[in-house]
Amino acid sequence: MTLLLTLPAILIVILIGFVPVFKAFLDASIVDGLLSVSNFQYIIQDNGFFFSLKISILWAFLNTIIILCLGLLIAHFLNEMKRWKTLYLALLVPWGIPLYIGVPIWRSIIHRGSGFSPLNLIGLDINMLTDPMSAFLSALFVSVWFGLPITVFVLWGAMATIPKGLTDSVKLDGGTNTTLLFNLYLPTLKPTLVTMFVLNFLKFMKEFSVVFLMTDGGPPLVSGFTKRSIIGATTTLDIFIYDIFMGRNETGIVSAYSVLTLLVVAFMMVLWFLSSREKPNLIFLITITLVAHLAVGGCSGLIIGPLYLLTFYRRGCFAPVLLADIATNLITVLSLGFLKGLNPATIVSFLVFMIIRKQAGSQRVFRGSERAFKIMKYLLISGVIIAALLPLVHLLWISLSAVSTTFIDSPLPKFLTLGNFKRVMKEERILRVFFNTLLVSALTGILTPLLTFHLASFLRKHRGTFSDLMIVLLNMAGVIGGMHTLVPLYNLFNSIGMIDSYFPIILIYSAHAIPFSVFTIRTYLSTIPASLEDQARIDGLGSVGYNYRILLPLSKPVLTTSFIVAFLGAWNGFLVPLLFIFSDSKYTIGVKLYSYVGSLGSGYTQWNLFGAAAVINLLIMGLVFYTFRGHLGKTPLSEHYE
Repeated sequence: MTLLLTLPAILIVILIGFVPVFKAFLDASIVDGLLSVSNFQYIIQDNGFFFSLKISILWAFLNTIIILCLGLLIAHFLNEMKRWKTLYLALLVPWGIPLYIGVPIWRSIIHRGSGFSPLNLIGLDINMLTDPMSAFLSALFVSVWFGLPITVFVLWGAMATIPKGLTDSVKLDGGTNTTLLFNLYLPTLKPTLVTMFVLNFLKFMKEFSVVFLMTDGGPPLVSGFTKRSIIGATTTLDIFIYDIFMGRNETGIVSAYSVLTLLVVAFMMVLWFLSSREKPNLIFLITITLVAHLAVGGCSGLIIGPLYLLTFYRRGCFAPVLLADIATNLITVLSLGFLKGLNPATIVSFLVFMIIRKQAGSQRVFRGSERAFKIMKYLLISGVIIAALLPLVHLLWISLSAVSTTFIDSPLPKFLTLGNFKRVMKEERILRVFFNTLLVSALTGILTPLLTFHLASFLRKHRGTFSDLMIVLLNMAGVIGGMHTLVPLYNLFNSIGMIDSYFPIILIYSAHAIPFSVFTIRTYLSTIPASLEDQARIDGLGSVGYNYRILLPLSKPVLTTSFIVAFLGAWNGFLVPLLFIFSDSKYTIGVKLYSYVGSLGSGYTQWNLFGAAAVINLLIMGLVFYTFRGHLGKTPLSEHYE
């Protein structure tokens, strides 16, 4: 009976996470009822996909490197500071603001739309419509701003596990903050850093919302014009697939692009699994490096790739071969240009190098200048705080302006008004939109813990092949999704007439929340004494009765956490309703806010209405956090838990 109760969660994960993979393969491989590779031949004849792949890999690499470097520094500051609440609150701002609010606000701050930008006041003139480099770097900045907090919190938590005696010993021996960072924290946290590197890289490889809302693919690159596509400065793989999906009615072609993207994601998932192992498989890693160079490395890959085979005979050869690989890559990029010259396999080689070296430590003792370190510390902390306050102030300002403008030239708008809030309430019927969002979010939030409680209980109690398989499936389901799986899902639900309804949206958001919910509930249940179940059996309770009458009441805090995470995930969602909802009356808040400001090149924008609706949305989210704050952080059988 217990196993039967786990089936709904398993089936939803399979339907949303893995059925699209098989459907994409079928749609791409079957033409007129026969197996065919014509769709893949069509793609290979055009460089558009491979150009967008290079942009995606560079985008993911730069995001990951910058976030890890800044995250390590800020985590170190937080770990050493006595008064850390201001910095902590500043980090909560990008973590708590939905993408569909934060990205347009940053776009309005950075971009010189209608001839003006707030950055003009400090001498910066950025036009993301015409300057590819400005578009890429601006989107990169916003992506780092959103991605930084979670990495900081993970590294800060890892630093807190290091015994205080070790840090005191370093200081007694004359070590500086630089010594602590490079000789204690960095070697100790290297496995965590490698895992975060691979996970962040995989996440940013599938980036869509930030790029779409910020630059919509960016201005075209000079070498980005191909036979069938135009590649912009920020045309990542998911943006490329979205453009193909919206512009073509040929399911087979779109599915073929999705299949190739899935293969890239699967390749990165293999690296993720290898990075999580205590002792990486060197032969497998070198083989992956060689395959990457032969598959996407071009002429330079055919030369450099086989050199990595030397590592089979001498492990120390990997570093010099990697340096030669990087040097060759730089030369080809300088001579042929970015899109034609970049070898993306070089970045894969760098990832493999990090995995191989994650257990290695440095013998050199670093003793940097304390003064320089303090200057960098205060500059970075000031930057984080300013970057947290600026979008909030900007949002409030435009919400109070009677004119749709993003140029702030005075402390208060010249045409100060509260009329925008009245307009979105009466004319725009924003309450209806919030009700739609509440309906989707509440059903997702309720469904998620109901689906996952029995599965988490089963995985906690049983060990074996089935449990191991479920854990692997949940891990894969948590990272495999993206535009490349949403397109086949759209085709699947469209074939049964369920587009423009909330049912697929709720299923998709529930599937996204299930892995986190299962692992969280499972960890929580493992802290409950096993003697309770023995006592329940003596009293005549079976497994199902024990789950409902004992575990379920004790699990109220973690079930509430599961509800909140799933609820907020659905409330903050943008991409899924953007694809699946067409009717204005069914819009969720993310799509409604997007309709006010559109993409970067939109001619008619209503920033004042966007600001008013966004402020109301943030107030509602704050109310949700405040309402459920008392249920978080409690443990089973706690004396404070009633």
